Amino acid sequence: MFLKTGELKKIMKASLKKHGLIVGNVNDHYLVYSDNWGLYIEIPYASNKFKAAIMELIGDLPEAYECYLYKTTPDGEAESETVPDYPDPYEQWKAAKDFAAIAPVMLFAWPHEYIVCQKHSDLKFVVADRSLSDRVISRSELDTTVEAMPARPSFLSGVLYWKNETTIYWVHTESPGNKALEVLFPRLNGISFLRMTGLRIMWGRKMRNQQTGERMLRKIRCLIKEEIMGLPVLIYGKSGSGKSRSLKFFDEDEIVLLNTEKKELPFRKRFKKTGSSDDIGKIITTINQNPEKVFVIDDAGYIMTHLLWPTIGIKRECFI
Repeated sequence: MFLKTGELKKIMKASLKKHGLIVGNVNDHYLVYSDNWGLYIEIPYASNKFKAAIMELIGDLPEAYECYLYKTTPDGEAESETVPDYPDPYEQWKAAKDFAAIAPVMLFAWPHEYIVCQKHSDLKFVVADRSLSDRVISRSELDTTVEAMPARPSFLSGVLYWKNETTIYWVHTESPGNKALEVLFPRLNGISFLRMTGLRIMWGRKMRNQQTGERMLRKIRCLIKEEIMGLPVLIYGKSGSGKSRSLKFFDEDEIVLLNTEKKELPFRKRFKKTGSSDDIGKIITTINQNPEKVFVIDDAGYIMTHLLWPTIGIKRECFI
């Protein structure tokens, strides 16, 4: 199965409490779905971890041709009712003639994170909750003797479908919000991510077409930078993954760098306007009092750390 059981269990538990969770045993498959996602897996290839998660949430596994809607009662128990009509995920997947490419773009609209996908048919963009897609789809529990990772997701009527030899998994797309519709997506028009499928620029690792990918990402940045002011962008990753190094694509006078720890940058370029403070109040004041459009805080993690432990380190004043 190309899904993380731990993340899948969180999704099932949340669905059980919110809209209800439908669990069935139909056509030699386990069918598990809710209002915005679903799973259809051949019973012989359902892992013991997956079956244990189902049993923990609803108490038992359904018998052949049984399908029930489970909801959580106020006292925490799961109550069920029979579901006579349920979808045929295989037929739905077959009807999905369009497909999508997952763009190397992450959309953050608090408190949600979304993956951005581009449809092949019209090159338009759709988004899906990352907790239902990117975070749950993984090769960590893949049975490589009988299955492989799914290819690009198919698309039909607002639903993304991932399928391999044993499993179909689907997620409903959502509205990305007015900011993305009015600002971000129009600036991405004319760029096709379909040729970039699977490409992720990772510093320190040689990859095919890495230079082409860097040029494409630089083009995207140039297209949207003038229109996207006022939109907060959060870049996160493990230490050494290239967060600070990505700043080298900015010109020396293009940004104001607020270096919370006054650390050395991992490239030779030096920005004309810099500052240093871990005091969030002073940082906000600095941003409000200066006319520059782009401010980079590197990194925000130290600000949160020093809010909890203010005696750690030496406070430094902002200057521009």
